[in-house]
Amino acid sequence: IFEIFIADIRDKKSVALAVRNVDVIYHLASKTGYDGGDYNYFKDTNVDGTKNLLEAAKEQKVKKIIFFSSSGIYGLPATAGDIRNYNEKKEKTYSEGYGKSKYAAENLLLEVASDRKLKYIILRPTTVYGPRDKGGLYQLIKALKAGYFVFIGSAQNKMDYVYVSDVVRAARILEKSEITNEDFIIGSGNPVTLEYMVKTIPAKLELDHKCR
Repeated sequence: IFEIFIADIRDKKSVALAVRNVDVIYHLASKTGYDGGDYNYFKDTNVDGTKNLLEAAKEQKVKKIIFFSSSGIYGLPATAGDIRNYNEKKEKTYSEGYGKSKYAAENLLLEVASDRKLKYIILRPTTVYGPRDKGGLYQLIKALKAGYFVFIGSAQNKMDYVYVSDVVRAARILEKSEITNEDFIIGSGNPVTLEYMVKTIPAKLELDHKCR
């Protein structure tokens, strides 16, 4: 049985009500999108909102928080360079406002966990895809369905894609495990090139498409 409670993470009172009698919090509330690199665009939700949630969690003595951060804290692929073989110990080198906001939220969580011994897991998914996706992969599929796509550059840049149910499975396993106060990159471990995606998607969807 699930109870739906609609709240604004930026509002302390509604957040406090939402976490009453809660043992585990899955924190996915986040502002996303392209902002031109403006950290302040994301701060009220991703940082201040996280602070509200953590304060409420402390008050309610929540047992564990599963915080969905972002691989963006390592920087965008275009500015981070060769990101192969990254692991959780990689230096945080965010290159835009969103990544900076998620990094700041992670630090808030670490501060609270240190002071109050709150148990947590930090997850940093790679590029998530699946039902109801409206992100980059969905936009790529729409462009390919339209029958026209133009490569810019060599198209050998790689992305790691992970299916949404695999992310959910990883989160549930870590929630129920004895593992606490750790962070994990969640991905397929099999990055593929843009060229591969553009050639494979039409074949799988049986689209009449030729790359230009």
